[in-house]
Amino acid sequence: MSETKVLRGALKEKPTLIDFFKFCDQWTKTEYKNKGKNYLPTAVDPKNGREYKFGFIQAAMKQFGVKSQQTIIGKKDGKLVGRLAEFPNGITKSSKHHAGMENVTVQQWEETKCYKAILEKVKGSWDNAKRRLTKQGSKYNTPLYRVWLLEGKKDPLTFDLPTWLKYWGTQPKNPDSCHPEFKDTETHMIAYAYAIAFRWAMLNSINPDVKDARQTDQRFNVDDLKREKGKHKGHYFTEEQCFLVPKAINKIDTLMLSYYGQLFGGRFEALNSLTPAKIDREAHKLLVYESKISREIEKPIFEPETSFMWQYIVDQKISMDKPLFGRSIASYNTELKATVKYFEKTPFPLTFEPTTHTAFKHTCVTQMSLHGVRMDTISDYIGTDPNTLKRILQRRQ
Repeated sequence: MSETKVLRGALKEKPTLIDFFKFCDQWTKTEYKNKGKNYLPTAVDPKNGREYKFGFIQAAMKQFGVKSQQTIIGKKDGKLVGRLAEFPNGITKSSKHHAGMENVTVQQWEETKCYKAILEKVKGSWDNAKRRLTKQGSKYNTPLYRVWLLEGKKDPLTFDLPTWLKYWGTQPKNPDSCHPEFKDTETHMIAYAYAIAFRWAMLNSINPDVKDARQTDQRFNVDDLKREKGKHKGHYFTEEQCFLVPKAINKIDTLMLSYYGQLFGGRFEALNSLTPAKIDREAHKLLVYESKISREIEKPIFEPETSFMWQYIVDQKISMDKPLFGRSIASYNTELKATVKYFEKTPFPLTFEPTTHTAFKHTCVTQMSLHGVRMDTISDYIGTDPNTLKRILQRRQ
């Protein structure tokens, strides 16, 4: 996408455009490329011999919430306009790379037994509404996609034991013996999240030796791979630091995310999925999805917070179905970590690099406890088991 091209209305965000052109590919049966105005597949009416267009436009409008077909294909001053005319080659190679993978490579990966097994066997791996992998599906997909690339696009379900040991480490529990791309920077062993994905692939392997090793070989046990608990006991904003956060952050969405993250103790995925449609302005409640309990819960808020949030929505012109905080967790974490330099100039320097987790949930839980809120009340409000909260707070004393 050209940096000088300004898109308005629907189908303007890069990830959405990429999904749109993948949708085009499904309808045309071939990769969308240089088709110009003849992009639509046609068929012949057997009654009168006339060619007609399939319901592609209508299907695309419904799939992507487009209100006018002019956005997809339209004419102005006799010229073809719309996204298909603006991007005659589909989305550029660099845009696809920005989204994480290149289209042709993704198509090859999605034909593997491993990818198909993720969709079939990992519960809740696919979001039908958004037509993409869920967080649960990505937990397995991302590590296995990476080893698939590293092994020259060889299906992970066909790996032999020596191949898996190359990534786990010849002696998996020995520090620095695993593949560097999958090493945890704290434990120096294979990262726990990667080990979970690899164990799943080994369990579903077509190689009987690999499947047997996964079940009987203690080298592939993940119990010793978790990071030491309690290392983040001081990772939260003090009351004084909470008041200074607005001076340390420049971007308005990051500032608003921090405000409501601390107020609700919300996990990032809950705040990231929050849209104007999920705000009850009359009852002063939010409907947010909590992944750990796999359901949406109501968060009560006071009227000033409701008005403040709605003013932000109006000022930023956020559509009812669009997220209030739609950027990636990595971008927000980068900005939060950068606040360390600001705090160094104050009487209240930070002793940790804040992230969406420590700056929001840890801060909310700790400050509620320090202000005398009952443990069961905190548990209900945050959506975390009270025994877990008790252990966390005890470590901070």
